[in-house]
This record gives sequence, C-alpha cells and structure tokens, in this order.
Amino acid sequence: MDFPFVGAGDARYFEIACLEVLFQRAPSADEAALIVADLPLPLAGGAVWDGPHLWVQSELGVGRLIDAAYGKVPKAPTALTTRNKAKIANETALRRFNAELERWLRDSHARVPICVAWRRPDAEAGGTALSDWHDLSLAALPGALASAAAAPGEGAAALRVALQAELAAVEAALAMAGQPDPEAALQQLRVCFVDPKGDPEAVGALAAAVEGLRVVDQPAVWWEAALHCADMVRCWPTRNLIRNKPGRAAAAAVFRATLTQHTAEDAVSAFQAASPRSPLHRYDCVLSVALEVNLRDGDQDGATQLLRLLRAEAESPLPRCADALERSLRKATEPELVARLRAGVDFARAAAQARA
Repeated sequence: MDFPFVGAGDARYFEIACLEVLFQRAPSADEAALIVADLPLPLAGGAVWDGPHLWVQSELGVGRLIDAAYGKVPKAPTALTTRNKAKIANETALRRFNAELERWLRDSHARVPICVAWRRPDAEAGGTALSDWHDLSLAALPGALASAAAAPGEGAAALRVALQAELAAVEAALAMAGQPDPEAALQQLRVCFVDPKGDPEAVGALAAAVEGLRVVDQPAVWWEAALHCADMVRCWPTRNLIRNKPGRAAAAAVFRATLTQHTAEDAVSAFQAASPRSPLHRYDCVLSVALEVNLRDGDQDGATQLLRLLRAEAESPLPRCADALERSLRKATEPELVARLRAGVDFARAAAQARA
C-alpha cells in the first residue's frame, strides 16, 4: 500500500461523488494542473485546492455522468433533470469509474506523494463494499494523521477531524464486537431499498434487514429506519421502489414495529440530535407515509389501527397527516389508489374532529 485510502472499494453514488486528498506537500502550479487535468471525466471541473488539500466533487446527477463516460460506448451525458439527478449508475459503469478513480490516485501519488485520501460512503446509494485497501488504510491511519498534524489550511483541518471520527468509530466497533450493531442493521435496510426486486433472494434480504432491527431493538434505531423508509417513499424519483411489493412489505413492517412499540416522545428524542429545529416534522413524515403505504396496499385495517393510535396521543398529528395524504391524493391517478387515499383523508379528518 503506497498510501492510505479510507473508503476504498466498490462505491455507489446517489446525487454526487466526492473525494478528499491530502498531499504530503502543496503541489506546484504545474503539478496541480496535471493532477486536475487527469481527473476521471465525471469529476472534471470540480477540484478545489487549499494548500496540500484537494477537494473533488462531481456535478449533480453523477449517475448520468458515470453512465455516459463508462458505458459500452462513451457519449455526452444527458442534461440534468429532476428525475435523473438521483440516478444510480449501472454496475459495470460504476466498476470502471471506481477503478479509474483508484488509477488517478496512484498516478497523482507518483506526481506528489499523498498522505491520505478519503471517500465518504454514500448511505443513500447503498454505501461502499469496502476493500482490503480500506482495511489496511485504517491500520495506517494513526500514522497518517500524525504526519498530517501540521498540514496548513482549513481543508486539511476539517479532513483531520473527519478521519479522527472515522478512527474513533472503528475503535468503538471493535469494543462492541459481538454485540448488536445499530449502524450495520440500518445499512442492511438501506442497501435493500437501493434496488429491491421481486425475487426470493431480495425478499429474504429485506426480511433479514427487518430482523436485524429487531435484534438491536433500540427506539432511536427504529425511528431512524422508519424515517429512511419514509424518505424512500417521499422522494418522488424513487417512488417506483415503494411500488415494488417486497419494498412495500419491508417498509410496512418497519412502520408497524416502530409505531406500535415506541412512543412519540421516543421519536422526538431520536430526531432531536439530528434535527434540533424540526423533530416533529420528521415524525409527521413517518406517520403520513406509513398511512400512505397502508392505503396503497389496501391495508385498511392497518391504516385504521394507526389512525386510532395517533388519536390517543397528547398532541395529535392527525390534521397534519391528513394534509400530507391530501397532497398525495392530488398527485394520484390510479382510480383504486385515489379511492384509498380519499378514504384515508376522510378518516383522518373525522378522527381529528371527533377528538377535538
């Protein structure tokens, strides 16, 4: 291993791809120009230097850029749209891009020695299948951080903080070895929602992901999982995922377990740290999407049970849920779904009025 690359492996990317590199010294103007000129095409034009630190980031919609540059026949990328900005590149193109990125890092190291490189895992895209290079890099990270201690600039300082946090997380994971891993359980669920399919293997993976959450059984983890499911439904470029039956079944199982076993207070407490100003907004998102999933699947009993549960809360979110369902109703076109959502809105409004 010539230098540490934390995050090395088969990475997937959601809206953007980004990478940070800290060189052992600031490159000359000519060296910097050669390094940037050699960047893989999807990252061209997104380089920012701060002394020895280089931040590289793609444009929005990196999936379309990767597919265009590394498809069977390279071509110009399609224009950015609301729909394709969240596109995930096909597996072959991803492998070629990741290999090209590693080639670029090694060539850059030959020009100016690299102290450490870091690529964050993109959880929304399913993260990174980490390689041996990553594992070796973690072992070498304390030494790299010591070497980078005097590197000037805000970029280098921010990278040191991020890598120290990464190292602390690894040490905490080793200390927790043999105990349930909340992040692993959440990651297993995220991966399932990236590309759910109707085959038995995918159904089994979704069931295993939900079972992993049960093993951990922490309120904050359940609520984060529920919010992730809600985001997958609410983000309209990926709504096709929730129309997939295994995906719907997994989301419904997460919603059911979360909402029946844990309280609104648990939810606000879980969301407070991540979003101090809007924990109730996140809670409402989970509730309204959970209702829509039940109604979309024709599970009127599940929707009724959920609405009754909400009616019993001290500060009922029923009116807000009804508003969210009404927004979905305005976008719906299938007659059967329109009828279900209309019934859900009417029920929520009536339940809120009766409670008042």
